[in-house]
Amino acid sequence: MKPWRGFLITFGTLLMLFLEAGVAGAVQLTMWDWHEPRATLTREFAAIYMQENPHVDIEISLQTGGPFREKLIVALAAGATPDIVQVHNEWAEEFAGEFEPYPEILFPRGELQSEYLLFDMTSTIDDSVYFLPVGIMTGAIYYNKGILEAAGYDRPPVDWPEFGVAARRLTRIESDGSASQGGFLFLNDFMWFWTDLVYQYGGTLLTDRGVTFATEAFSQGGEILLDLKNAEVHPAGVSFEAGNAAMRYQWTWYEAFARNLGFDYGVSVIPTPTGEPLPARGRNNVELGLAVFKDITPEKKDEAFRFIRWLFDNEEYIVKLNLSVGTIPSRTAYWDRDEIINGPAMQALVQQAPYTVFPGAVKSWYWNLLSEAAQRVQQGEPLTSVLQDAQRQGDAKFSEDPIRSVEHLYAPPAR
Repeated sequence: MKPWRGFLITFGTLLMLFLEAGVAGAVQLTMWDWHEPRATLTREFAAIYMQENPHVDIEISLQTGGPFREKLIVALAAGATPDIVQVHNEWAEEFAGEFEPYPEILFPRGELQSEYLLFDMTSTIDDSVYFLPVGIMTGAIYYNKGILEAAGYDRPPVDWPEFGVAARRLTRIESDGSASQGGFLFLNDFMWFWTDLVYQYGGTLLTDRGVTFATEAFSQGGEILLDLKNAEVHPAGVSFEAGNAAMRYQWTWYEAFARNLGFDYGVSVIPTPTGEPLPARGRNNVELGLAVFKDITPEKKDEAFRFIRWLFDNEEYIVKLNLSVGTIPSRTAYWDRDEIINGPAMQALVQQAPYTVFPGAVKSWYWNLLSEAAQRVQQGEPLTSVLQDAQRQGDAKFSEDPIRSVEHLYAPPAR
C-alpha cells in the first residue's frame, strides 16, 4: 500500500467519526405526556430508538400539576410547545390546526385503513390524519365465575331476555329485606350503559343537526335499563369487589383493578336484543397516540415522524401500552399475541370492539344533559317526557355549541 493511500483511509475514517460526533444529538426532540405508566414506557423505547439513531435525542416530559390541555394552550400562546405531544380524543380536534398532518410517504392512508380497526372513524379529522390510534376500550360485563358456575352458567347470556332472567336468578334477597348477593350491578354507570343500547337499536347520539334524545333508539335502550332497575338486580349493600355480586357493567379500563380481585373473574360482551352484534354492541372510546406540531423545523418534523413510525411498528411497545390501560390494540395484527388471547378483557374486546361506535369528541354539555336524564328516569319520572325535555335542551345547546359526530363512519366487519 502506498503511504499516501493509507493516509487517505485514516483521514477518511477520522472525518467520518468527526461527522458522526458532530450530528450525535443534533436533532433534539421534546415530547409531553400527562400519564404514568405510559410516559415511563415510552422513555424505555425511546432509549432503544436513540441507540439505533444516535443523531436524535428525545426528551419525554411528564406534565403534572394542572390540566394538560390548559398547559398546551399556554405553551401555544408563548410559542413554547413541545415538538411531539400525546393527544386525547376529547380535545385533539381543538388543536388539529396546530398539528402537522402525517406524511403519506411514511403513513400511507390505505395501509392505515387496512391495518387499524375502524381507522377513519377513530383517527381522522376532516379526512386528515394527525395521529395514530393506540387502542380501543368498550363497556363489558365482568362476572364472578364461581357465582355463575354455582347457578349453572358458564358465562353471562348474550341476549337481553336471557340476561334479564339470569340477573334475577343471581340476586339474593333475605327474609329481612337485606341483600346477600347482587345479580347485576349497573346503576352507577346507567348513563354510559344507555349509550351502548342506543347503538344496539340502530340509533346514534347525534346528527349533523342536533341531538337524538327523542328517538325510538333512546327510548328502547332506556326501557331495557329501567326493566333491570325495577327488577332490583342491583340491590344496596353489595359490591363486585367484595365478591357478593355476580355481574357488573364496567369499561375495560377496570381490568387493571380486576387483576387484583380475590376471586376468579371473567369478562363477556354486552348483551344485545338478539345476541347478535349487528347493528352494533355499543360505544367505544379510542386511546390516541402522538401528534407533531407544525411550527417546528423541517428537520425536527422529519425525525419526529420517523420516531413515531418506529414506535407504532414496535409490537412490544403497543401491546404493553394497551394492556396497561385496558384497551385492545387498534392494529389488529397484534391480536394473536398470547397476552391478547389469554387476557379476559382482551378476549371480550376481540369479539366486541369491531362492532362498536366512536361518536367523536362529545362535549361536556351533552354528557351533562344525559346524566340529568338518567337521574330523572331512575327517580321515577316518565321516560318519554324526560327524553323530550332533554331533546329541547339539547337542540338549544347544539345551536350554540355544535358537536361534530363521526358516527356515520362506523363500518362493522362483514359477518
